[in-house]
Amino acid sequence: IGRMRHPMSRTVLTSLEKNQLSAVARPASAGRWPEDAALFAVILLSHLPLLLVHFRRLFLYEHYHFFPFVIAAFAYFTWQRWPARDSCNSIGTPKLESALVIAGFAFLAASTLAWSSWLTAVGAILTIGATLLHFGGRRAMPQLLSSWLLLWFLIPIPFRWDVRLIFELQTVASTAASYVLDFLGVNHLLAGHVLEIPHQQFLV
Repeated sequence: IGRMRHPMSRTVLTSLEKNQLSAVARPASAGRWPEDAALFAVILLSHLPLLLVHFRRLFLYEHYHFFPFVIAAFAYFTWQRWPARDSCNSIGTPKLESALVIAGFAFLAASTLAWSSWLTAVGAILTIGATLLHFGGRRAMPQLLSSWLLLWFLIPIPFRWDVRLIFELQTVASTAASYVLDFLGVNHLLAGHVLEIPHQQFLV
């Protein structure tokens, strides 16, 4: 007499196969989320002392007073564009993630030796990129890349080239305004970046 197979055995086997396949497809880091979050939090907090110095120095320049809005925009867009849980479980790019972490550590070490808050800020942004890549997964890269690029507005151009650029733009703008006033027949005097007309002065 042949053995009869229970009709539920195939259903149970199919469900077991699905569970095994989902377990294989899920990256190993998905089960270590608390440990990974604590590790990345410690790495980011190691940048904090010199990062606060960097923010304080940004306030010394009028053209960088907007940087709190950049941080707020980064947090908002990251929250809005954060992928769903299924996308977060996708495997990331370990090589790129490791490269960003190593580069962040290198900038942090160099900033500690040279006491440079600028290098610390660069290292922090690289580490934040690695953090987004690790927890967001490969599918989240196109969504989170634009918000991560916003953070680079917190980095002044080195060697004070930003100040030179602003000076050159002021010179071009004031000279162009003087030509426009000449064309309109308005009596004025251009003194540096200051336009003087009768009873009024304008700083360009």
